[in-house]
Amino acid sequence: MTKKGLFRTLALLALTAALTAALCPPALAASYTDVPANHWAAPQIDRCGALGILRGETDTAFGLKKPMTRAAFAVALCRFFGWEADASAATPYTDVPAGKWYTGAVAAAYAKGALTTQRPTFRPNDPITREEMAAMLIRALGYGTIAGLAQDLQSPFTDVTTNDGYITMAHDLGLVTGTTASTFSPGATATREQAAVLLIRLYDKLHAAPPAAIGIAGSAGGDLTGFDAIAVDTGRLALAGKKAVYSTALGNKETSAIREGARAAGAKTLLYVSGRENLVQKADPAQVAGVISQAVEKGDYEGLFLDIPGISPQNRSRFTALAAAVDAALGNKDFYLAADAPSLSTTGGAGYDHTALAALADRLVVRPASPQEKTGDFPVTPVEPLEEAYYALDSLRDIPNLTFLVTSGDSSGSYTGLEAEALAEEGSYYSERYGCAYLQRGRDTVWYLDGRACRERVQLLGFFAVDQLCLTDVSGAAPAQIAGLGIR
Repeated sequence: MTKKGLFRTLALLALTAALTAALCPPALAASYTDVPANHWAAPQIDRCGALGILRGETDTAFGLKKPMTRAAFAVALCRFFGWEADASAATPYTDVPAGKWYTGAVAAAYAKGALTTQRPTFRPNDPITREEMAAMLIRALGYGTIAGLAQDLQSPFTDVTTNDGYITMAHDLGLVTGTTASTFSPGATATREQAAVLLIRLYDKLHAAPPAAIGIAGSAGGDLTGFDAIAVDTGRLALAGKKAVYSTALGNKETSAIREGARAAGAKTLLYVSGRENLVQKADPAQVAGVISQAVEKGDYEGLFLDIPGISPQNRSRFTALAAAVDAALGNKDFYLAADAPSLSTTGGAGYDHTALAALADRLVVRPASPQEKTGDFPVTPVEPLEEAYYALDSLRDIPNLTFLVTSGDSSGSYTGLEAEALAEEGSYYSERYGCAYLQRGRDTVWYLDGRACRERVQLLGFFAVDQLCLTDVSGAAPAQIAGLGIR
């Protein structure tokens, strides 16, 4: 095994330890007399038994085709996520007395947000519906806020009228399917085997292999082990008249040091080139491509990372033409191309033809939106809120070779990831709403992605099978951010 392979293996173990260690001690998969070996759900039923998530009604009978009760599903969720179940704990429900076999699980599920108190009763012995099961699962994952926003999105099902955001999100994450192409049958009873299949789908999503990673470096230093590629942030494109001109922001010594560090770590080196939209508007695509490719050749880079943010819809076709010219000029060199992602709350991303760009580039690096908002005098400016990450990934689910960008540093650009982490020692907070860390610095609110925030985004990538991340500044990244990316 190579050193990089070893790091990936260790990272996978680290990312899954929190879940696997918390599950009940595994038991041998039961051979239930009521589950034929060729039954469609037999593998998932066996795996649930082996993992200790969902056991049979008896040692010999699983309870095939029988309804899954609400109490039994709460217990299964508790086992799955490793929540501590205290049978003596109080619950807010009038029909859940202390000491029952399900009391501790219901109390834990409520404490973790998987259950709500919209009703005073829990109805533990009632069969759980498909709608209830999907909603409980999404809440258990901590995605309740995103599901609330998702209710405004187009539902894939015509028969869903309540909890539509939860069902839409469960479908988007690959956890549930419809009973037909256009119906979900939300009020239908979920069977025990359907619950087993759902839980194993979730298990496999959460235990997906960690993504590969690339990074952008604007200065030398730091351990770059584990990165597939490092983009050296030295190139700038500007417009002189109607022609593009290239300039470097780093000296040769600094540039060489970054490249040597990357190659010593086994990473490819890319020339990172940034520019403004006026290049797309006024310069000839072939001339721009010639300038860029010449810089790549002169620097002996393995490829290019081109980043021109904020392309407006009227320049959509011109940007695609520029990308095509650059791709042709690079020949066999790697071509990484950044693009703003579709946004849930802004018009961002509309200037990029993501399908066409993905066909031209080796990797399309998508940048989730960071909407700037205020609530009264309190600045609410999180870095790439989790709902924007979800919306971007879902909108681009059919685009191949996606790389997902994660920002290191804070939303204002005032602090690097390392500086934000140092400030966090004075006292930091975490917003469940945005999946983002923040701290108060005088009257300023500093938002940044810490290790926990990065892990949440890595988890989302697993649901959408995106296999690569890009960290915006590896030289300014905090160790917690790097660890969150799953490459150490």
